[in-house]
Amino acid sequence: MKNILIVDEKVKHIEEISKNIETAFPNINIITSSDLDSVKKKLNANSIDLIVISLKTFEEKVRGKLLKFFNKKHSNVPKIFFESNSVFLSENVKGKFDCVEKPFDVNTLKKKITDLFDSDKNEFKQQILTLQSFMKLIRANKKTCTLSVKSNNKIGYLYFLEGELTHTATNDKELNTTFDEISCWDDKVITISDEYEKFGKKVFHEVNKPLAEIKKKNNKNTNTEKKMNKELFEEALKIAEKELGNALLAGSFYLSGDGQPIVSFQKSEGMNPAAANALFDRVTSMMKKSLNDAEFPAQLNRYYIMDLTDDLVALVLLIGEFQCGMLVNMKEVSMGLLLNIALPKTMAVFEKK
Repeated sequence: MKNILIVDEKVKHIEEISKNIETAFPNINIITSSDLDSVKKKLNANSIDLIVISLKTFEEKVRGKLLKFFNKKHSNVPKIFFESNSVFLSENVKGKFDCVEKPFDVNTLKKKITDLFDSDKNEFKQQILTLQSFMKLIRANKKTCTLSVKSNNKIGYLYFLEGELTHTATNDKELNTTFDEISCWDDKVITISDEYEKFGKKVFHEVNKPLAEIKKKNNKNTNTEKKMNKELFEEALKIAEKELGNALLAGSFYLSGDGQPIVSFQKSEGMNPAAANALFDRVTSMMKKSLNDAEFPAQLNRYYIMDLTDDLVALVLLIGEFQCGMLVNMKEVSMGLLLNIALPKTMAVFEKK
């Protein structure tokens, strides 16, 4: 059963909207809220599939706080606004949304809700995976699809045919639509759709070079940096192995957002460094995003430790654009030696760079 959160400062309006939605969708659970604190609590306590909100009923200051909260915490939840100013919404709302004007037509509201639910079946929004990670998966699976890339007020589209990037586009003719430009946007929110469509009023840029060549060009500096750092990585891993001895079960250096081992060490053949790298790269990204979204007074610094079962510890070092993951058996080493000797000596290698 899907959950719809209806937000309106006036209870009378909530009752009217709820009645219409319940009539059209008898199997949907309605949750209501009439103030900011209640919205926060109910969104955090429930799995919400759609937000239906009337911004106009709130004071301007509250409207701003609501939008800020939605964008930071729940941008992946589709929304329907009772608002005619779609330009304002497109500039201030992250994620998928639609508009309905009041007084609303029940059939129009029903269609918009249905369209948003149906689109969720074929689309996946993920803020953790990088654009490069999405492209790697698309190429590996020879997928035909469209990536929508949103950054602040900009929206770009990347079209893939059987894994190859064929076109890029944008709704704004003033924007540069090349892959190089879109890939450099900050704070990207990426949506993947199984459809390969180039319709609508969009400005197209045809990609003449194969994706592999584009990636090679964009990764030129990264590859050079990988090569430059490989010796440092090897040296650091040797120091960690020397200080920890049998306690170090595995270690791997990798580029953030990539996960492929640059230098790795493992004592058990059953381990998969690339899979472990991808896992902890995602954990790192989630932690950074969560701390940032919560406006926490401190952020991740040089490393973090994860206490695992069977007396194991995962230690992840953050070194610029790179990360190093280590799996340590705490039966073989003390926490004091790990944190006060092995870790500082390993990190000191990069201070010489």
